[in-house]
Amino acid sequence: MKTTLLLATVCFQLVIAPISGAAPTRKILKVMNSSWPPFFNAKGSEAYPGYGLELTKRCLNKSGYEASFDFYPINRMFDYHFKGKLDVAVMSFKESRAKKLLYSKEPLFINTYVGFVRADSKFKYAKLSDLDALTIGHLSGLKTSDEYRHYIEKRLSKAKDSRVEIVSADNDNIRKLAAGRIDYFVGSRATIFWKASQINLADRIKEFPHKFKEASYYLTISKKSNNIADRAKLIKDFDQCVTREKKSGWYKKTRNRYGSP
Repeated sequence: MKTTLLLATVCFQLVIAPISGAAPTRKILKVMNSSWPPFFNAKGSEAYPGYGLELTKRCLNKSGYEASFDFYPINRMFDYHFKGKLDVAVMSFKESRAKKLLYSKEPLFINTYVGFVRADSKFKYAKLSDLDALTIGHLSGLKTSDEYRHYIEKRLSKAKDSRVEIVSADNDNIRKLAAGRIDYFVGSRATIFWKASQINLADRIKEFPHKFKEASYYLTISKKSNNIADRAKLIKDFDQCVTREKKSGWYKKTRNRYGSP
């Protein structure tokens, strides 16, 4: 009888030992996704989900969390994030948002709007009026500097020969520029180089080094999220991870995969 009890005890200990030593289940956070390559590429291939997404996933994982990325139309995404239905997002800083969100300190990436010309262009830019003689492509709804927006509006107000061609997609501007149908357009540096590489026209255009707008993008945590016990700790751990990845070379290597300068 004693031998039977001893064997039963040993077997019970062997069964529960792996369970008691198992790692705790990671909390799964609902994270925003977006169709904004090369930062977030919800509609792209699994091989290129966006380097902003890759960094977010990597550093959430190293901070002790798993990420479930969800795509929503932009207005719904904001609403869900403010209400805590989306735990985490990546956004530029605005005072109005800071009332509802916690921001990281280290930016995941910087989005810069610059001008583009053909690769063989000799054009030199010093001031906006230098664009007067050029045919300009303009993406409908593009938001850059107020100065550039007013300039485009002024050109468009000319009923005859505004020489501004409105397009609905970045690729239209890229193709028109490469074909010589326009001389200049403004767009997101990273996005334009990514899209140009996807249609094999990256070598036909070049960036003109004048910044019309620049914004840093940070991890944000909803103050109404119920899935993060210590939000301040997550922000701290995430910032440290982003800093390490930028120094290690992983960040640059990943950006280069997406054709970002």
